[in-house]
Amino acid sequence: MNHDPQDGNVRHTSSDIRHPGERRNISKSAVRALDVLEHFAAVRRPLRATDIANALDLHPSSADQLLKSMVDAAYLLRRSPRRRAGGCNWWMSPPRQR
Repeated sequence: MNHDPQDGNVRHTSSDIRHPGERRNISKSAVRALDVLEHFAAVRRPLRATDIANALDLHPSSADQLLKSMVDAAYLLRRSPRRRAGGCNWWMSPPRQR
């Protein structure tokens, strides 16, 4: 962005323009959390942490920590594990009232 001293107008340069999908100066964790929500919206069923890690190319421990943080923030629900089901299932929580 450039300021023209003669007329006082601000001139935008091509580096000022942001395009959809362009990722600059954003939190990696925030992007991952949004990716998780988009994945749940696409598959529309409960998933295991390993399923999410594989689908989003995340390390399993990173996916597990991210999912726990999203549960703490009330964006996801964690279903209790069943011994034969192969671990916990995660699911999107209902929209929060603001």
